[in-house]
Amino acid sequence: SLADKKVSGGDKALFAMGLIYVHYDNPERDYRKSLECFARLVAEYPQSPLVEQAKIWVNILDIIEKEKQVDFEIEQKKKDLDRQEQ
Repeated sequence: SLADKKVSGGDKALFAMGLIYVHYDNPERDYRKSLECFARLVAEYPQSPLVEQAKIWVNILDIIEKEKQVDFEIEQKKKDLDRQEQ
């Protein structure tokens, strides 16, 4: 079971930081920094019992970042169209 596996301090710290950066109540919320923490955990601690959860977070945050990019691109296209119509 997961409880039987020993979790080193590094993976626990990265996981905790990832959660802090993604927390909705954190005024300093930063999805990119959160993504970096979870991705580092996966890369540097492949045997950690936290890897599966970290991978899920990486996927979720990747989707959020892509959505934000699409929203930004739509806004840019709208501005371009507005300029062309004037």
